[in-house]
Amino acid sequence: MTEKNKVATRDEVRAALFDAKNKKRESRIIQILGVDVEIRQPTIDQINRMSKVAGDDTDPESNTFIEILLEYCYVPGTTEKVFETGDKESLAEFPVGSWLGGINKAIEQMTDIKVDDAVKT
Repeated sequence: MTEKNKVATRDEVRAALFDAKNKKRESRIIQILGVDVEIRQPTIDQINRMSKVAGDDTDPESNTFIEILLEYCYVPGTTEKVFETGDKESLAEFPVGSWLGGINKAIEQMTDIKVDDAVKT
């Protein structure tokens, strides 16, 4: 059997999938109210949590767009999130503008998930 036809073992497949270089997340810089913010590619865990928030009609405090801001917005070039849970009330008062579409577009480009469709589910 040639190297080209070799079937990978389970260990080889796992090693390749769990390699640190595969965990590097894409990011985009967008402006929120004129300030640069880095939007990071969501992880499977973040998407799972976000889908639960989007589908929770029983929680009056649940706001998918605020949760997106809390989860995906970072100080550019750092691992520090811009917003924290205590900012929810203030975030709810932000004026909606083209920046919100910029977040949606960035997430859609990095995940191939249409944010508006995900929010409706």
